[in-house]
Amino acid sequence: MTGATSGPFASLKIRGVKTFAVEVPMTYALGTSAATVERAPLLLIDLETEEGITGHSYVFCYRRSVPRAIDVVLRDAISLVEGEPAAPLAIAGKLARRFALVGVGGVVRMALSALDVALWDVLAVAAGMPLATLLGATPRPIPAYNSSGLGLMSPEAAAYEAERLLAGGFRAVKLRLGYPTLEQDLAVTRAVRKRLPDEIELPVDYNQALTVAEAIRRGRALETEGISWLEEPIRHGDYAGSAAVARELAVPVQMGENFDGPEAMVEALGARACDYVMPDVARIGGVSGWIQAAGIAAAHRIEMSSHLLPEISAHLLAATPTCHYLEYVDWADAILDEPLEIQGGCAQVPDRPGLGLAWKSEAVKALALDR
Repeated sequence: MTGATSGPFASLKIRGVKTFAVEVPMTYALGTSAATVERAPLLLIDLETEEGITGHSYVFCYRRSVPRAIDVVLRDAISLVEGEPAAPLAIAGKLARRFALVGVGGVVRMALSALDVALWDVLAVAAGMPLATLLGATPRPIPAYNSSGLGLMSPEAAAYEAERLLAGGFRAVKLRLGYPTLEQDLAVTRAVRKRLPDEIELPVDYNQALTVAEAIRRGRALETEGISWLEEPIRHGDYAGSAAVARELAVPVQMGENFDGPEAMVEALGARACDYVMPDVARIGGVSGWIQAAGIAAAHRIEMSSHLLPEISAHLLAATPTCHYLEYVDWADAILDEPLEIQGGCAQVPDRPGLGLAWKSEAVKALALDR
């Protein structure tokens, strides 16, 4: 990677940043054990260089108040590196030190990750190649599961929606669980599993809803129901508790969307807290943090998937030795000139320079979030 900041890349200098906060309607309302989400707040980022090359990234903000918070931190970060070479690793190290006393986590981590992604996009655009290629990989189809829907709902509604989520040739869909009782979890799982062809993978996600004891009880009951993995059954930072769940269950335990940097992944795997990992590029540290995490996963010989931001994650999974699944959601489609393409159940990494992101200007204006 050192060559990416030498030669023709050395002349690229950071000029400034433009941001656009939008709120896009979701095709399927997503009810989880934590909340029901019907609209997705996104912060779109354009990183400008003195040479006229612009890098793009975006982040899913969870709450309507968060784009403003990320924007404030992002602009502060830009003020610290303005005029410097667009060198992601050097900038990540500098900003980690400058924000250390605040704590590089939460909103700060998301802001710095978004900046890191945009910096790598600048380099790939300048090189005239897809980001996956710049990272030493070959753009290729990435197995994907449709995570755009299947929130908490009645068994009949879930079975119907599961069928709809197969459109585009998906061979896997994700089901949210965490109903008040195990019996309800089983009823919905069985209804969906019965409606789907046997070859369709069915991971399930509890969104941290259970205690350790209840996770073991429900996990054992689900082991014979044809599920692929059990995702985040308990509080995400309880690695000892998650390890206890993983030891007791035959079905693989999945976690990682809340890993706060690669260090958290090291801690989780050291505790044997899970069987699979699925970092979020906005929380693991952008492209720079992801590549570190991919190396950690490879060293542990553990399968690695992604969490959200599929247009970015597809490039990164192409460069991940233990690539497993891309989590696909269609939330950004409304504001993208060319949405991520799914064929035969796989995300097609675009061959456009960089990430291949370009905003649909009229949609960005129409969906603007009043911050």
